[in-house]
Amino acid sequence: MNNYSVELENVSKRFGDFMAVDAISLQIKEGEFFSLLGPSGCGKTTTLRMIAGFEQLSQGQIYLKGEPVAHLPPFKRNVNTVFQDYALFPHMTVDQNVGFSLDIQNTTKSERDDRVERVLEMVHLTHLKDRRPSQLSGGQQQRVALARAVVNQPDVLLLDEPLSALDLKLRQAMRLELKQLQRQLGITFIFVTHDQEEALFMSDRIAVMDKGKVAQIGSPGEIYDRPVNRYVADFIGETNFLECTVLEMDQDAATVQVGEQSPWRVTCDAAGARAGGAGVVIVRPEKIDIHVRMPAETGQRIIAAGVIRDKVWIGTDTHFTVALEQGGQVRVRHQNMVMGDPVIGLNTGDRVQVSWQWEAARLLID
Repeated sequence: MNNYSVELENVSKRFGDFMAVDAISLQIKEGEFFSLLGPSGCGKTTTLRMIAGFEQLSQGQIYLKGEPVAHLPPFKRNVNTVFQDYALFPHMTVDQNVGFSLDIQNTTKSERDDRVERVLEMVHLTHLKDRRPSQLSGGQQQRVALARAVVNQPDVLLLDEPLSALDLKLRQAMRLELKQLQRQLGITFIFVTHDQEEALFMSDRIAVMDKGKVAQIGSPGEIYDRPVNRYVADFIGETNFLECTVLEMDQDAATVQVGEQSPWRVTCDAAGARAGGAGVVIVRPEKIDIHVRMPAETGQRIIAAGVIRDKVWIGTDTHFTVALEQGGQVRVRHQNMVMGDPVIGLNTGDRVQVSWQWEAARLLID
């Protein structure tokens, strides 16, 4: 017996000539916070709707707790969905909205009240249970929708971009609340988002989707630090891309040539990488240091000289764009940690050197 809440086996969905979801397979563990991440039109919401039963599969099978459910209507699947617009009943109070599904199941009044009270405590809304949705803020309405979705104790909770209607500060606060709620409940959450920061913050694992396919599945750390291709590296966070020629290959490292730079050593597990072939080196801006003068001890670091082409101060960080003298350009994110830091005093046109640990750069072969 496996411990998967949800399994998708070779699942596809076609709308006429358009393949919205193209033969994807996923295994989502019990109690996991799993995110489907990607841009609009990548197939993530269609995948969620097929799990819920709102869309019929064109091919494949979906299993919930090991049981095939592709033939079952939504109300026979022990899953609940939280939508973008919350879909609360405007004429009902918070208590009535949350307890609605229990009322139509003829749950005893004592059990109904106990369960509603318990979930309202979880989402910190007990004091507002007699208000109607129009009397609530956006964040409070979202909590009501969450409470209503979990009061039936589903095996899986499906969330279709539930934070997208909130302003930035409230959205950031709700990320933490949502993760804490998931831990309290111990049930599987499948979360659809186009916001990579949101996915990295909340998820145990992420499936990055592209044109109906899964480009990569992994933990936030794996997705961020070891993207499998240029699409994933570009979609997740900010990345420098430096075209290169592969000079030598090791088991998990490579030596590459970028422009006229001295050869660089980089990490690599890219299938298809070969000496003499083309590739791209990626390195995150926060992994790069910028120097007014190079320290005497550089250790196992890659070093390159350059000229500052752009500088943007944003409070916590200063962002530099540096044109490398021997070929290539990098963006550098420097933390503003020390008063009087000479790096913060650098300006466009200044000559600098940049460096990074060789393990921070990675070779990709597209």
